[in-house]
Amino acid sequence: MAKHHVTAMVKESDGVINIIFEGISNNHWGVKLSDNSDVKPVKGQPNALGYPYDDVIAITPTVIYYQSN
Repeated sequence: MAKHHVTAMVKESDGVINIIFEGISNNHWGVKLSDNSDVKPVKGQPNALGYPYDDVIAITPTVIYYQSN
């Protein structure tokens, strides 16, 4: 994980894998991998920790980059 600068990998309850690359407190960024293209974060929506997403960019229909601040 350190080789690729991955801080954490979290399996979320909705079939999503959250890969966090960096983060301090409520400011973190990463990608979410989903087996369902309907499950994706939305800008302004709170994440699993309760922090709203500031940026949400679809890389593919099932891979989403996100950032929260």
